Amino acid sequence: MLAHIRNLLSRLGYALLFFALARLLFFLFNAETYARFGFFRIINTFFYGLLFDISAIAYVNILFFLLCIIPVYQRANNLYQKTIKVIFVLTNGAALLLNLIDVEYIKFSGKRSGLELLQTDNEIGNLLAQYLSDYWYLVLIFLVFVAAMWRFYPKGYTVSVQKYSVKQYLQHGVLFFLSAACWVLAARGGFYLKPIRPFDAGRFVMAELIPLTVNTPFQLISMVGNKPVAVPAYFELNQSEKIYPVYRKYLSPAFRKKNIVILILESFGKEYVGYCNGDSRFTPFLDSLSKHSIVFTDAYASGKKSIEALPAILSALPSLLETPFINSPYQSNALTGIGKLLKQEGYATAFYHGAKNGTMGFDGFIGVSSFGTYYGLNEYSGYVSKDKTGPWGIDDGPYLRYVNTRLTNTSEPFCAAVFTLSSHHPYAIPAGYKFLPKGTLAIHQSIAYTDVCLREFFSQASRMPWYAQTVFFITADHSAQNEQPFYQTMAGKFKIPALLFDPSATTQRSIKTTFSHCDIEPTLLQYLGYKDSFPAFGVSAFTDSMPHFAVQYENGLYQYISGNMVLHFDGNKTSAVYNLQTDSLLRHNLVNEWPTEEKLQAEKKLKAYIQNYYQRINANTLLKK
Repeated sequence: MLAHIRNLLSRLGYALLFFALARLLFFLFNAETYARFGFFRIINTFFYGLLFDISAIAYVNILFFLLCIIPVYQRANNLYQKTIKVIFVLTNGAALLLNLIDVEYIKFSGKRSGLELLQTDNEIGNLLAQYLSDYWYLVLIFLVFVAAMWRFYPKGYTVSVQKYSVKQYLQHGVLFFLSAACWVLAARGGFYLKPIRPFDAGRFVMAELIPLTVNTPFQLISMVGNKPVAVPAYFELNQSEKIYPVYRKYLSPAFRKKNIVILILESFGKEYVGYCNGDSRFTPFLDSLSKHSIVFTDAYASGKKSIEALPAILSALPSLLETPFINSPYQSNALTGIGKLLKQEGYATAFYHGAKNGTMGFDGFIGVSSFGTYYGLNEYSGYVSKDKTGPWGIDDGPYLRYVNTRLTNTSEPFCAAVFTLSSHHPYAIPAGYKFLPKGTLAIHQSIAYTDVCLREFFSQASRMPWYAQTVFFITADHSAQNEQPFYQTMAGKFKIPALLFDPSATTQRSIKTTFSHCDIEPTLLQYLGYKDSFPAFGVSAFTDSMPHFAVQYENGLYQYISGNMVLHFDGNKTSAVYNLQTDSLLRHNLVNEWPTEEKLQAEKKLKAYIQNYYQRINANTLLKK
């Protein structure tokens, strides 16, 4: 009887070995990101990582577990054992594949992958061949690991094949239920009131080390069956609205019905922009335009993925859920955004994205938020085979020319949002632009290409009658690969460029207050002189009537950034406070040293922000009053 348990434990220990090897590979391939934390902290992540590995193994091997401990004497049959061996290799091989995918993908996403791997099937279908080609060595490692998993699978202990007596069935039945109880305990991660989730890793390691501590199967499994989030009760009912009111209304002498064009540049992190970092190799045009613009020097993205950026930029809705809002249970909520508000003022509104219709659910979100007409690959009227170099869609050059033509044929006033593509992995650019500087990262040349395309876009637009009456807002959806240590920190990796260019008022100035994706809509509306009330989880950069801060949510931690303060909040208490001015790499946690009143005020604002957000998405009350 105990021989079956020994067999089970030896094989599960074998699975644990492969999870540990996958984490080691994850570290080695991303050593430039994690080595700076020091030897002992890295060892710590491997130690606590066992908790999350055991939990994932419990879920992944549920069928294997049941077949191993079910009280039937046929378990010792040779065919039966071969069958469970096949199941073991298939299920653990799939888990290994998920872990290996993130070995490289973490460089772009900034966190372990979840259900988006399954939900955004269009993107995976488009990029799978390219991914396998670029990272062929991961395929080779995977095949070697699976072959080793099969070859060295523990044979186990000898077990009798004779039929069980009634007494033996009772003994095996008792052992079955005891084993099942241990299995549930392993899956839950211990004797906690609730099963462990990815954010629990933050209780053991620094926030930046959470991706190294958890594993991809665990991250994915923890997101299955996401239900509407519970609204935290930090304050009395409606008190959170008093602390952080959601509705905005700006006084203005007149509403100027100027055109609006929002350019969202794919993966265009702040590190790549010369104007922000003194290196103009890749963005000479954007640098020159910045000298005639209002530049928001302390700007942050709402998340690390394109799918998280769109609601924040166009509807001032941050990404505070385990899954992106577009894929969440709230995806069909009625929303109000800048497109809908301006459409009610007589604007023609449209969203342009040269990828396949359905990509990341953008078309669905544009519909739900009533932003305007969606233009995707299906609507593109150019020569697709000629204009499509990479797997995603139309290259930035021909697509921005197409957008220019569309805008010229659109009645004024109009509001358009344009999402570029070429600076997304695999960073494919047309052959005629291979002369552009390659830099030291794979993304650099595609950044330079998009910058050239922007120059051409503005050159063409400047000859159009609508140009002088248009306000351009340029930003990025998120950052991607980063070299400089600051841009690899929990704060720095969200840094993005943000600038407002008005050809009719080209005086340059810098706004140094903290700015986020969610501030774009209210900033533009106040700039136009929009007078009505509207909901927004952001504020205009041109007013001091509300506090200026940026909020991100990742791995169960809320990050609040305001000026030099970076505060981490786990939903119950503040776990870390850093001073960006004196500690840009966030190495010294000042949670017990930061002035108490200032820390409490920041936490109070963040709690109100969180509570308001969850109250409104649960009640579906994000419409204009």
